[in-house]
Amino acid sequence: MCDGLREATAFPWDGRCGPAWGNGGSYRGLRQPEGGVGVWWPHLSPHSKQALVFQCVGCGTFHLQQLGKASGASGGRVKFSAACGPPVAPECEHCGQRHQLGGPLWAEPIHDLDFVGRVLEAVSTNPSRFHTSERIRGVLSVVTEELPDVPLYYTLDQLSSTIHCSTPSLLQLRSALLHAGFRVSLSHACKNAVKTDAPASVLWDIMRCWEKECPVKRERLSETSPAFRILSVEPRLQANFTIRDDANPSSRQRGLKRFQANPEANWGPRPRARPGSKTVGEAMEHRRRLLQNKRKEPAEDPAQRAARLKTFPCKRFKEGTCQLGDQCCYSHRSPTPKATAEATCTDCPQTPNQNPPGPGATAGPGVD
Repeated sequence: MCDGLREATAFPWDGRCGPAWGNGGSYRGLRQPEGGVGVWWPHLSPHSKQALVFQCVGCGTFHLQQLGKASGASGGRVKFSAACGPPVAPECEHCGQRHQLGGPLWAEPIHDLDFVGRVLEAVSTNPSRFHTSERIRGVLSVVTEELPDVPLYYTLDQLSSTIHCSTPSLLQLRSALLHAGFRVSLSHACKNAVKTDAPASVLWDIMRCWEKECPVKRERLSETSPAFRILSVEPRLQANFTIRDDANPSSRQRGLKRFQANPEANWGPRPRARPGSKTVGEAMEHRRRLLQNKRKEPAEDPAQRAARLKTFPCKRFKEGTCQLGDQCCYSHRSPTPKATAEATCTDCPQTPNQNPPGPGATAGPGVD
């Protein structure tokens, strides 16, 4: 192994598994231990800017694990060494689910802000040069507002879906993070993105505080679900959802076209190509206009609806609690009692018994 590594490098060797360096020697990608002999880690130089991601399968919380570690040394040099990890436990600290591993991914800034600024200036100076000048300005404006040192982001609807609560507005969540003292931005990749340097524990504390304002029916949650385990913990941070002025980014205030829009109306899957497809497409568009709202049920006439509702008795009138009177849309007429076979006729006079008692019958008491 040492021979193969020695042939792949052009460094002097002293017979041990590592290149020989004098005291104070350094090289990019080399670590010099005591004794003047350095050990070469050729894979750490580019990998110090790459990372693996551990993401929880339950709540979506993610953690980055750098593949290498770069630190400053004496004389303005950079020292590269192996990273330590993993940054997470076998189970998620928030919901108790397992983690899945992905990557490696680029964990450093991906935009050259100086170049982006020059392109923005060129497009703003001559907007007629490109047909997509407005879209270029919008996307690049979002790029300039992004946090450069935060590679990944959460989405607003994913955070709300995890605990099964209503979704707060983007300005409310951004304001809560700013009130807590953290940075937050959008992302050019997703319009609902929340890119922040706040740890996941702060995000879930904010969502717990939001759930207290819009409560979730806890009896419907399974005890093993991520929502139940997250909401069963009291928040240590009291979130403030008061809207701040700096929570609304400049690109959003100016109404720029920040995200991709459909290039034309009715954009989506279409029938397969056929001879004369242009004529067929025009015919389909004409047919769409003719059949617009034709398949929906026609609206009921208000007079017919009022007459139909008058055929139903008012339940509150039966209980004696209806206070609308003649303005009630239901009927206040008393229901007609139905005659039954067992009912006796009260209008007929009572007739005496014309059958005399039998010969053996005895008169009862009070009978003369």
